[in-house]
Amino acid sequence: MKKSLLVGISVLLASCSTYNVEKEINNSVIDKYKNSAIVFRLPESSPVTQQEFAKNLNNWVEGYKKNNRLLILENVNDKIKSYDSDFNRFYQVSDDNDFLLEKTMGSLSTFIKENDSELKKIIIDNGLDSIIIYEIDSFFSSKIQYMSFSSVIVIIDAVGKINYLDHQIDTYHTEEVSPFQTKIKMNLMDKVCERFIEQLLKLDYIEKE
Repeated sequence: MKKSLLVGISVLLASCSTYNVEKEINNSVIDKYKNSAIVFRLPESSPVTQQEFAKNLNNWVEGYKKNNRLLILENVNDKIKSYDSDFNRFYQVSDDNDFLLEKTMGSLSTFIKENDSELKKIIIDNGLDSIIIYEIDSFFSSKIQYMSFSSVIVIIDAVGKINYLDHQIDTYHTEEVSPFQTKIKMNLMDKVCERFIEQLLKLDYIEKE
């Protein structure tokens, strides 16, 4: 019975595996990047840690052939890997939840200026041609059997120019399973990483073996 429930929720989640991604910037220069680092950017109150996301993403990425080195970084400055309020997020929306591209670009420009020296150090120390920042805001609740996440993927080059930007928001309802807290957290982590993997495939940074 327990096994059937686990299979059931896996099927349910798989059937909802679509991501409402909208691209805003997609310059052709990103096709030439071969040495990129991936940095997770999370709210300080994130229910999933950067280390957990990084470990889970690494498990996903290692199942593909890499056309880009894709170095997953964890030990970066707190100002780069976290934000303390919605005011400092890349993902900016109106009161009606419409994406505000100009405000997002302003937030990104401020972020790059304030962290210019640290970003350049990451580029030089790791021999990179670009940095992929994956900003995530996630939530899950066992009481209401619900999980959601919104995200922004931004790719900047060695001089801090933004050459790729997309955003996404999705919600999912789940059935109760045991142990629910552990299972829903893993499902959320997989959803977050699957969304990222889809974009890496579209960018030809990875491909199936």
